[in-house]
Amino acid sequence: MGVNVKGTVNYVIRTRDGSNKVRMWWIVQPLGRVKQLGVLEGSGKLSIPSKLKGSVSAKLRGQASVDTVVYVGENTAVDSSLIFRW
Repeated sequence: MGVNVKGTVNYVIRTRDGSNKVRMWWIVQPLGRVKQLGVLEGSGKLSIPSKLKGSVSAKLRGQASVDTVVYVGENTAVDSSLIFRW
């Protein structure tokens, strides 16, 4: 989703067969750790992994066995900022 952000990701899942299910996970940097979210269905909200949980950035991934559309919206803000003075 981004680097140094906090907030939520809203999703709506639609599949051709009507099951509306997708297996999803986060890939959290640094080190590329995988955080499994399990099988999500319908619609919902996910918290973006924060630096308190060791995350600098994260990518949301999913896998489905049928034709699937996932609508995604985000509500994010800068997690923290750094000011360098010379």
